Amino acid sequence: MLISEDKKIWKVATSYPKPNVVTDKPEIGVVASVHTGAPIKTVTLLVNDELIKRIDLKSKGSTLRDKIPLDVSTPLSVGNNKISIIATTVQNKIVEKNINVKRVKTAKVAPFKTIQNRWAVVIGISKYLNADRGIPQLQFAHRDAVAFMDFLRSPHGGGFVSTHTKLLINEEATTRNIRSALFTFLKQAEKDDLVIIYFAGHGAPEIGRPDNLYLLSYDTDVDDMASTAFPMWDMETALKRYIAAERVLVFADACHSAGVGGEAGLRSVGNNNLINTYLSNLQKTKPGRVTITASEANELSREGKEWDDHGVFTYYLLKGLKGDADSDNNGIVTISEAFNYVSNKVRRSTNSQQHPNIQGKFDNNLPLAIIK
Repeated sequence: MLISEDKKIWKVATSYPKPNVVTDKPEIGVVASVHTGAPIKTVTLLVNDELIKRIDLKSKGSTLRDKIPLDVSTPLSVGNNKISIIATTVQNKIVEKNINVKRVKTAKVAPFKTIQNRWAVVIGISKYLNADRGIPQLQFAHRDAVAFMDFLRSPHGGGFVSTHTKLLINEEATTRNIRSALFTFLKQAEKDDLVIIYFAGHGAPEIGRPDNLYLLSYDTDVDDMASTAFPMWDMETALKRYIAAERVLVFADACHSAGVGGEAGLRSVGNNNLINTYLSNLQKTKPGRVTITASEANELSREGKEWDDHGVFTYYLLKGLKGDADSDNNGIVTISEAFNYVSNKVRRSTNSQQHPNIQGKFDNNLPLAIIK
């Protein structure tokens, strides 16, 4: 209710929320300012008649020209919520504005039910057959893969059934087995299914032919990469010609610049990280393809004991999926929430030396994990 002869001066102006907003979030931001023709004593925010915040200006009050700002997050109950902003002047006159906001309940399990079947190929290689010929051993790539698969098979990760998943670690991750997993195993996925591909390990350009890019399998020979490594163009072929599913997520914690025989703790063989650029461009193969890489093209990707014996990217990816990324506290971690969390944490944990990257057209609300 406005109490004034000059309503242009005496008012509560709200920029957010607008009246009759519908949301599934447990809280909402209230942004408003109070304008009166007399000094203001208090500004009060109520939700459903319960006090959320009070600004007490005491006896000093405000001057005629002051705009008292209000910017606060307020909780919402399921159903209709009345948000009230009340200003009281030093003469005990009241300026009030009420806004209705409706919170709808979000289902906790339903999002996964819209996907017919879920398939996953997860690859992690720490130990290489030809380490003595120039491929540096890693410490934790296989642990990353096992932990990621364990999560996918858990109820929180969507309950991927064992017959729809394939885990290849260390000596199991030969070029032949990787090819079979991507070309034959995932060929079973149908249009309405979800496919997840995860790779942790080395990637590299061919020596002498830097435009030929490969993921290094367990049995790769750096002197004969053409026939012993997995070429990136075959990944593209698998996505274009063999995997029919319209939802495909590719996670890559791999392929970074250190050089053959490179520095420990870096997943790399080669002079630059073109592999990440190539992986990011895989999203162009079909609608619904999303690629998330551990770092940008010109960056290193790190692993270490400080990340609980994992790669830093996978460490924070798993933490995010297990609940830390659920920014709206609705019990569901979406792809956008997961990436925003991982990107921020990896950047901070590596002193801005590593920046995860996401490419592709996707629904921001695609669920990756159910927490509650």
